[in-house]
Amino acid sequence: MAEFGFYEGVLSLWHALHVPLCVVLFIAAAIHVGLGLGGASVLFAFFLVALTGIGVLSTTGIVVAVDTF
Repeated sequence: MAEFGFYEGVLSLWHALHVPLCVVLFIAAAIHVGLGLGGASVLFAFFLVALTGIGVLSTTGIVVAVDTF
């Protein structure tokens, strides 16, 4: 039987990191959409990025509250 110790380690590392990676990619995409919708107005783009941040933080707060309850 072949030893798969290295591959098991890599696979377990992937299982540990793929969820946070997906979350980071989703947040980056949301910020990118906010900047894209802002167009030429830098102030409006920053406003949309701030709204994105507030949405992410409020979602996190709701999830933590539900998990605590």
